[in-house]
Amino acid sequence: MSGQMIDDYAIYFQVMPRSHAGALDAPAGQFMAGSLEQARAFAALALSWRGVGTALIEPWTIKGSRPFISERHDADGTVSHYASQEDGGSGEWGPGPLPSAVLAQLGDTARL
Repeated sequence: MSGQMIDDYAIYFQVMPRSHAGALDAPAGQFMAGSLEQARAFAALALSWRGVGTALIEPWTIKGSRPFISERHDADGTVSHYASQEDGGSGEWGPGPLPSAVLAQLGDTARL
């Protein structure tokens, strides 16, 4: 987001590449404060790097309310999502990207 002001209350998205699901190591660093579209593009790029097996996309905000949602991209092309019941989801991992109903609940502050 070089050259752009960050809105303290906006919801941005971060990508955390991992060597495999649940691993704490981040062999490819971390991409912060982008739109969901940018985060998905970075996740696809990160999965092409050696040692990266999973990329998690989660919301990030400075002062706003952060929903408990996540989108997981695996090296084999599988995409799954999680959203708590409070955030419009089932509270369990499901197939595919974050549903539009969940994203709609983020409101105008989300950078989609």
